[in-house]
Amino acid sequence: MSADPSSKTKLLLAAKKLFAEHGFEGTSVRQICEEAGVNLALVSYHFGGKENVFYAIFEHYFPLSKLDMLDDDVLNPVQRLRMLITQTLLFFHDEPELQRIMDREFAGLSPRAEALTKFTFPVWRKLRAILDDGRRGGEFQFESLDYALLLVISALVFPSKPTLLYKLNTEGPRSIEQTIDLTWQFIYGGLRTH
Repeated sequence: MSADPSSKTKLLLAAKKLFAEHGFEGTSVRQICEEAGVNLALVSYHFGGKENVFYAIFEHYFPLSKLDMLDDDVLNPVQRLRMLITQTLLFFHDEPELQRIMDREFAGLSPRAEALTKFTFPVWRKLRAILDDGRRGGEFQFESLDYALLLVISALVFPSKPTLLYKLNTEGPRSIEQTIDLTWQFIYGGLRTH
């Protein structure tokens, strides 16, 4: 069976869109194929089923390769933290559908949530190492590494989620550059005080 080389990409894009809108359980293989404009058999051909499509989305679109830039020995912990904050917020900005899928899966502690930690935990482990290095080097001051890690993750993840709390905002929407700068100021300011 010879398939159109773009059919795999079409399926991934369609599945990403539909899983973000309706969740994994609320999306059928038929819907994915209709959205992609491809034959129903191509899901089995390319992926072997809906769950494999789900994981393939993350394999394809989640930027784990960007973590390598945080291993640069030339950068100090402050520079590495700034880079991690920037890359994380850019990811949320550029891939809102992936973030929405992750939010759904982690919030509901779905059967797929544990498997998604393969993608998210390397980022958070890298963040933990940066915070620890910065504390040992005197660049950051905080008492609990666990608590600092959770607060920084919260500062990165929560503002990019659309919630009713945004009705409290009076300053209007922000560009991604402003969001990165304000998040950096808040996190770095908190890590420098004791």
